[in-house]
Amino acid sequence: MKKIIFIVTVLIVTLASSIPEAQAAGNKEMISTQQQLAERERAMALLSRLNVIKEMDKSSITYVQKRELRNEVRAIRTELKELSGGIYLSAGAIIIILLILILVL
Repeated sequence: MKKIIFIVTVLIVTLASSIPEAQAAGNKEMISTQQQLAERERAMALLSRLNVIKEMDKSSITYVQKRELRNEVRAIRTELKELSGGIYLSAGAIIIILLILILVL
């Protein structure tokens, strides 16, 4: 009888501890979806700002303003690269990887 009570108690404790973990996983998915939507909206805003800068009449602005626009465009492009989250390999890195693979195999 004591063995059955012990097994039931262990089973209840195990189930009780797994339910919050399942709920937390659902919350993480919802948060990540919201985060992706926010990043997508931010990327669209940055792209629209780049288009506005591209369509500007730059012949009538001063050198200092042009420099500020260039700096802004650079900052926007770096932020867009960070938001994309891709892995970029240069041609040299690809060649080195291929050489190592050839030597190993």
